[in-house]
Amino acid sequence: MAEKNDIPIKKDVENKRKSRIIKRIRSDTNGGMSVKHNLFAFATSELSQDAFFCWALDCLNRDEDSPLYGLGRSFWALLSGRKNDALPKIKGVVIRRQFKHVDVLALVVYSDGTIDALVIEDKVNTSEHDDQIQTYLTELDNVLGSPSKEDGRNKDIEEDLKKIVRNEYTLKACQFNWFVAYVKTGFFSDADWDTVKRERKLREKVIPALAVSAEDLVKVVDTYVHDSEIVSMYSTYLHEEFLDKANLYERALTDGADLKTLLKTTEVVPYYFLRILFDGETALGISRRMWESRTRGDGSRVINSGHNIGGRRWSHIKFWRRPLERGDETHPYLFWRIDTDGNGMYLALRYYDESGRDNGLNREETFLRLQKIIRETYDVLKRDIEGLEVPFKDKEDLPLVSESNGRRSKGKRKENTLIHIHIESVIENWGRTSVSDKFIKALRKADCKLYSAIAKAFAASDK
Repeated sequence: MAEKNDIPIKKDVENKRKSRIIKRIRSDTNGGMSVKHNLFAFATSELSQDAFFCWALDCLNRDEDSPLYGLGRSFWALLSGRKNDALPKIKGVVIRRQFKHVDVLALVVYSDGTIDALVIEDKVNTSEHDDQIQTYLTELDNVLGSPSKEDGRNKDIEEDLKKIVRNEYTLKACQFNWFVAYVKTGFFSDADWDTVKRERKLREKVIPALAVSAEDLVKVVDTYVHDSEIVSMYSTYLHEEFLDKANLYERALTDGADLKTLLKTTEVVPYYFLRILFDGETALGISRRMWESRTRGDGSRVINSGHNIGGRRWSHIKFWRRPLERGDETHPYLFWRIDTDGNGMYLALRYYDESGRDNGLNREETFLRLQKIIRETYDVLKRDIEGLEVPFKDKEDLPLVSESNGRRSKGKRKENTLIHIHIESVIENWGRTSVSDKFIKALRKADCKLYSAIAKAFAASDK
């Protein structure tokens, strides 16, 4: 009897676990807070995560026979990109939070007198802005590395370094090996990977940024969960808030469960939904690819996400960008956008142009020209999608595929809709019938045909 009950019990536990994660996602979206008895369930900001990083690195100042010294060494190897077993003997570390606005600055002193300087840019669900890392590197070099810049701002760092090396040398005499770790526990978006890959220089030397994800952090901290309750709580937090959610997202995109909720409340699910629709991705393995580079380097199209006024989430994938004309740098472009309106979720092909009339063809003329090119493909798309044998329509008079969302548009606005597709019923049937495959096939067919026709037409006229 016990054996027969094992499976239902396991399913019940899994369903309850899934329900808790969904509730937490909804709560996070609405500004709520988890009440689980875990320090990091309450301390969810970057500042709290910074504190853990500082604490873990400070373990390098412990005795070498301490288990947590191993944590500090492993953590340092992860963040610097150096191999743990190849690291020289470490004499100590000096750590600063928010020094010159840097999230975490760590200076590791080795027994041979060399010093590694690590800049940690820490993000949870946000991204870098205004090229923060380059700004920090330049400022730190001015403060710590320039002989002409010695003032009170660096004196306390100098004194802490002297305590480690036990001599009277000055800070400006130090030679620093610079490292950058871009740590993001949340989903690595295309913008984040652009941040990591961006070239940064310091005194003509290129300083690469190392991407560190929640998955990377887990591999280190899970080794030391029995040595510290703090480590154990941080490990639990990483698993439940990021890795477990990643598995949930994968299941949603595979079988459709809670897909509508997650499309509206997360960044990850719309991202991979668009990848599945247009880039030939599959849902399987998303939980393992959440922190893998998926940007321009592999030929995929860039995806951006944001919020409307009122908080509704949108995501779009760049479809086509018009070449530069007459020195204008705005690059008018087309994109597929997933969003929500009064009739539910939709997918729209839109044209965006903020250049006005100074870009060869003006905005309105370009839109009308695009509309003419799209006409033939639009008719095929409408036939293929509306011919699918599924209960698409929630309202009898609601067309599944329409031009400009039923509104007359002459391209006068900066952003104008060319094709509007209601996908509420598609999402509701996702993974349960053959609708997913048929819808994707029809959409990709139209997407390829549209891109080829538009790129060819404008390439000829823009020469």
